[in-house]
Amino acid sequence: MNQHLQINKKFIPLFILIILIFIFTIQKHTSSGLLAAAAYPYSCTQVIGYDQVGEASGGWYVTGGVFEAVVEDSLWQLLWNGGGGVDRWQFPGYTGWNNGIISSCGNNSQMPDRVILSISGPYGSDESTWVLAVKNTISTISQKIPSAKVIILQSVVGGPGHQTCPCHNNCQYGNTILASWQNKHIDNAISRLLQDIKDEKYNPGVEIKAGISPEVRSCADYRDGTGHLTVDGAKSVGGSIGLYYLMEDLNNVTPPPVSPTPTPFPSVTSAPSVTLIPDLTLFPTATLFPTKTPIPTPVASLTFFPSKTPTPSGRIPGDADNNGKVDGLDYVLWLNNYNFTTEMGPEKGDFNGDYKVNGLDYVVWLNNYKT
Repeated sequence: MNQHLQINKKFIPLFILIILIFIFTIQKHTSSGLLAAAAYPYSCTQVIGYDQVGEASGGWYVTGGVFEAVVEDSLWQLLWNGGGGVDRWQFPGYTGWNNGIISSCGNNSQMPDRVILSISGPYGSDESTWVLAVKNTISTISQKIPSAKVIILQSVVGGPGHQTCPCHNNCQYGNTILASWQNKHIDNAISRLLQDIKDEKYNPGVEIKAGISPEVRSCADYRDGTGHLTVDGAKSVGGSIGLYYLMEDLNNVTPPPVSPTPTPFPSVTSAPSVTLIPDLTLFPTATLFPTKTPIPTPVASLTFFPSKTPTPSGRIPGDADNNGKVDGLDYVLWLNNYNFTTEMGPEKGDFNGDYKVNGLDYVVWLNNYKT
């Protein structure tokens, strides 16, 4: 018995070192918000848009920094121009193509592998013209950005529930708000274009997908008859769009390859008193990519809401293990409980107090990361 105890003491420093290396590895791999060790589906996504996307006080991509706080911002960038609908982006000589990139990707900024085309323009209910203009724009994108493997088509931000909103201020287009009215026709045009691809009537030469069909919370989120967004409206829309693409990308994250763990000290496993060290079970379920429940594909119209219930006083929002800092270990706890309901609050990853562990809790964690 004494001999066994001596063996146990001998290997305690070794096991502590192994645990510390394990913790450091997790923190290192989560240093950018998502797991750097994972194969993220795209290295750089470029959004192409207009005022409703890039305007400083009303563009959903930039206003308040909400959109990039939700997505992995180092993997996203923006190219926009005022009035830049597909009636203009479809032409290779359009001046918008010469604009500088906003918030460049950390890598491959000059070679984006995914493009999101936010669609607007002057075509109203003429869906055939929308289809033609979008096809021409796809061709130009392929010419300008040959590295793009996927082009996602996304409509202008529509009204709540995709209803047409009445106009009460700066009504340049009659009694309705143009964006809310055109949204449904652009959605129909996107569906028609995808059907043409399916029926082999159109070959774009690149993968084309439909993205989210975004919508405002209420008609009050529009500030004029064109459909420019208010500051609060832009923040809400940015959160909704960001959450949609975050969930879509998390569905397609490839876990890092699992390499066999070398055993430099074979005799360690034979020590009969190893189980006396409780610290060895510190992270029994710290699986970075759990397989308990697949992350669902979100619906096409999400609405971003702030936290319902504040985190208990004295605890930093996003600090699942309550160690006074928001770091990668808190992310692991959130991920291991993703898609579960719980009454245990932050310690199970429910940072906004709605009894569900989901993407909104990730937003809370991300906004407080490294605090």
